[in-house]
Amino acid sequence: TRQASTAPSCRSTSSALISAIACAGLTFPNVIFTPPGGAPVAPFPGALTPRVTPITLSSNTATTRGQDPGWKNPLVHEGEVTVDQQLPGNVGVSASYVFSRALHLPVFTDANLAPTTATKTYTYPGGSTFTVPFYTSANRVDPTGPILTGRSVVNSLYNSFVLTVRKRMQHGVEFVANYTLSKAEDDGQVMGQFGTFNGTDYTVDPYNQKAMWGLSDLDQRQRLVANAIWKPEFAAHWSNRAARMIVNGYTLSSIFTIASGQPVTGLISGTPAGAIDGGLTGGMVNNSGTAPFTYQDPSVPRNFYGGPGFWDIDARVSREFRIKERYRLSFLVEAF
Repeated sequence: TRQASTAPSCRSTSSALISAIACAGLTFPNVIFTPPGGAPVAPFPGALTPRVTPITLSSNTATTRGQDPGWKNPLVHEGEVTVDQQLPGNVGVSASYVFSRALHLPVFTDANLAPTTATKTYTYPGGSTFTVPFYTSANRVDPTGPILTGRSVVNSLYNSFVLTVRKRMQHGVEFVANYTLSKAEDDGQVMGQFGTFNGTDYTVDPYNQKAMWGLSDLDQRQRLVANAIWKPEFAAHWSNRAARMIVNGYTLSSIFTIASGQPVTGLISGTPAGAIDGGLTGGMVNNSGTAPFTYQDPSVPRNFYGGPGFWDIDARVSREFRIKERYRLSFLVEAF
């Protein structure tokens, strides 16, 4: 004997979203609050009319994502001035100044916090102290939880000097050397997808983004890259053909790179009692809208410490044999 069931099925092979809505006992389409401007209407003839299905959330149980109404598209100003000089020996030198100023870059902070007048003082093991603003449950505007909001308030600045020395192939020798002296700064820029889509650089105080100003994550003060090619030609006019074939035809090349280290931000962990979000200010959130496990010391600038530099050299030796006019055979050895 079979008995029909009136309970909705929670399995769906076509849409996980529709399945989740059915399992929640909701009808489709629906919205969880009444939007401004009157009751919802069907977007076009024949479409379903959205239904308002209010829900009540407990305190600090939901993270909402949004965008600030004053959002502006990013803007970049760039400039470059270059001076070239040709020197004897087929050598050219160029010096460049490169400038870049970016405005209205994105950062995401908890907008569900009202400004605070409370402060909290911390003491280092050595006895020195520092004081920061402190956010508690009294600053939560809506009790549901953080509202991770994108704001276009981050700016960046890049200045660099680039020196290039180039020698074109002559007498079997060619080389290029590029040296860069630069400085990149910003007040919380996050690289890549995490900066563009709901990312955040763990802003210490959501009402003081300018306090985040410091070296950029990718700042590298000095970098030198040089490569050279040498094709020995001293045996080209030897009368001994066998000796000429043994010595000629080699190409030696190398790439050398040396760079200073990139900056490092010192991190600490732990959340003080009474904090509504995270960090020593109680107002820091990560890109999930929750309290970060580690975060910067508010009394120390971002990227204050210098990481280790590095150097690298790659070498290559090749030998080419010509077989008649149409064919060439090459052997090479590389080390890197």
